[in-house]
Amino acid sequence: MSKKRSHSSSSNFATLLQEFFVERLIQQRAASPQTIASYRDTFRLFLQFAQARLRKSPVDLALSDITYPSAEPVLTWEYCSGRS
Repeated sequence: MSKKRSHSSSSNFATLLQEFFVERLIQQRAASPQTIASYRDTFRLFLQFAQARLRKSPVDLALSDITYPSAEPVLTWEYCSGRS
């Protein structure tokens, strides 16, 4: 049985992202390597965007840094470019 963790809005995004891959995709969902690669590639693009936009390295991002206004341009680009 996996432990439930509570995260505040200031939680380190890198830690949360790693937990998502390890606990959710791999352990709970038994996701295929292709699914994991797709999520990896999408998050890589998002983190590059966030680094340029927020001027923070991915390891310094907090969950509270990622808001709709800060992420909306990349979401719009994904949708408009047919990448979604």
